[in-house]
Amino acid sequence: MHSGSGGAKKRFGQHFLHDPMMIQRILQALSVQPEDRVVEIGPGRGALTAPLLQKLPSLTVVEIDRDVIEPLRRQCGDAKGLDIRMGDALKFRFDALANEAPGQIRLIGNLPYNISTPLLFHLLDQSACIRDMLFMLQKEVVDRMVARRSRLRAPVRDLGGTYRSHSPVQCWRGRIQPSP
Repeated sequence: MHSGSGGAKKRFGQHFLHDPMMIQRILQALSVQPEDRVVEIGPGRGALTAPLLQKLPSLTVVEIDRDVIEPLRRQCGDAKGLDIRMGDALKFRFDALANEAPGQIRLIGNLPYNISTPLLFHLLDQSACIRDMLFMLQKEVVDRMVARRSRLRAPVRDLGGTYRSHSPVQCWRGRIQPSP
């Protein structure tokens, strides 16, 4: 698939989730309710987006790659509740988005390896507006997060009362494209 039709772009670190069982496990872990304000970071081809829109009246997505926007709209059937925000999640003001309506936001996404750590710091700076975050991360990023001398360990631990952690779900090769 070429980039114009939603192919993975190396410069964005894209890896698209496609395994139905893995998608179901992620959605079960998030356990959305119709009143939840959910924001998906990097929806890509809509593997999580489409099923989330079946459970929610609205969903905001933040996507940096303009080439996946139209395929995403088609995948989601031009759902009325789909709010696409074109932009870089590393610069996106989630706190400003949260101020558009009452209540904290819930974040979900399959994060690229190359932006995972800086994005987590960016989100921790805006944690007052975030109810919880559920991300798929590469094992190396998670290992760094829990390492004894990690820059992320203390900030994540300090938010322990606000954020719950899930047991890691192993994602074997072939469940995302391209395989990392």
